[in-house]
Amino acid sequence: TNLNDITSIDKRLNNIKAFKEKKVFNNNKRYIKSGGNDYWESGVVNPNLVLKDLISIIHPELLNENSYFYYRKLD
Repeated sequence: TNLNDITSIDKRLNNIKAFKEKKVFNNNKRYIKSGGNDYWESGVVNPNLVLKDLISIIHPELLNENSYFYYRKLD
């Protein structure tokens, strides 16, 4: 759920450029009431939203948006 959780598994991850620049994302922004991750529930029928998120992450200058539907930036 955050960068510390990830690096607690393996400290070497701190050496990766994305970690140094705090540009790490996860697809856990939306959870449904029963505890499931909505990415896996509705992402398969909304590939346009998944693709939009990925474009915004990889090439933020193309969409000029910083809001994501399924993904969130980890702190």
